[in-house]
Amino acid sequence: RDRAWAPRFGYAWRLSDRLVWRGGWGVFYVPNNVANFNQSGFSLSTRMVTSLDNNLTPFNRLADPFPNGLSRPPGAQGGLLTGVGQTLTAGAARIGDVPTYLNGLTQQFSMGFQVLLPGAVSVQSGYAGSVSQRLTISRDVNAYPQEFLALKARLSASVPNPFYGIIIDTTSALSQRTTTVSQLLRPHPHFLGLTQTPLPYGRSHYDSLQVQVTRRMSHGLYLGGAYTFSKFMEAISYLNANDPKPARVISDADRPHLLVLHGAYELPLGRGKHFLNAAHPAMRRLAGGWQFNWVVTFNSGAPLAFAGAERLFKSTKNPKTVAQWFDVTQFAPQEPFTLRQLSSRVADLRSPGIRKWDLSVIKGVPVTERVTLKLQAEFYNAWNTTHFGAPNTTVTGLSFGRLTTTPLGPREIQLAVRLAW
Repeated sequence: RDRAWAPRFGYAWRLSDRLVWRGGWGVFYVPNNVANFNQSGFSLSTRMVTSLDNNLTPFNRLADPFPNGLSRPPGAQGGLLTGVGQTLTAGAARIGDVPTYLNGLTQQFSMGFQVLLPGAVSVQSGYAGSVSQRLTISRDVNAYPQEFLALKARLSASVPNPFYGIIIDTTSALSQRTTTVSQLLRPHPHFLGLTQTPLPYGRSHYDSLQVQVTRRMSHGLYLGGAYTFSKFMEAISYLNANDPKPARVISDADRPHLLVLHGAYELPLGRGKHFLNAAHPAMRRLAGGWQFNWVVTFNSGAPLAFAGAERLFKSTKNPKTVAQWFDVTQFAPQEPFTLRQLSSRVADLRSPGIRKWDLSVIKGVPVTERVTLKLQAEFYNAWNTTHFGAPNTTVTGLSFGRLTTTPLGPREIQLAVRLAW
């Protein structure tokens, strides 16, 4: 039984009237909600056949969706042959027991200083990080041993199937007269695939330097900015099926640089302001109550993931154009029947980053002393900048190295009216 003991500790020490030292550490849990109980033979779905001609005409209707009745699970009538010839995913357990699991555990910690400078400027700087362990991962436990890779193309050769006539499920490839050499070399050749999950072997590690500068609202102007320099490593998958432990790689959530600039400005016009304070009431209403806000985001791109490829050399001549984001000559297809050597993610090659401006304009119109009408216009991606996603990383594809997706949309304008009293 996993006892969720989660202590937390934090402190704040005022070193002087303008300097504070803060820090903390805590343990947090990630509940394991994975359904790790295999129900082969006891779980079966009955699908409604809605059409036989690609939805040109209906077949079964909602009035009688299952005219032939519901499919009944066979249960354990197959005995030890239940599920053979299929691909199974389950947790490992002894006969008569259930799979064990552990909740994921994360330790988070931080330490930093905050100093108040003249001019109502506050500066915060510190370190924040986390270490996660017992993250749930999956593993293929039915891959043929690596020493048989020397057979190369012979692994794909057809041979008589010893399970023919024993595995009679016609939906399984193992019900045919022949099978492949590689299938018979698997630890459990009577299954097409076996995936064990959840395994509490995953780990991750995050480190970051964080700096934040803010200037409190003064004379109608507020300014702020935050910068984070970080690295996020993880080990939650196996590079090759028979590797002894998960590969430690850069995380797909790693963004080394993140800069956010934000602020707000109230125009000094209208009632109680520096300009037009004594103007005609209609002019004060028209000119006063204007506020501009902005959030500017600059973010690094995600590391690229390559499948079925090997890296011949590390190139520094990456064009970074839409047609060719990186030097494609540095990669080649992985040779068949070889172990993968290239990391599942490459830290020095990344997708394009984010350069986005979000702006808003607010106009307050006093209706009475207690009622105010607010008109608001928000502009997301205000300059309509095109943000491209990750380039194509399929080394054998015709679009290899090309930018083909735009995960962030074009400019969006949102209008709102709010009555406050």
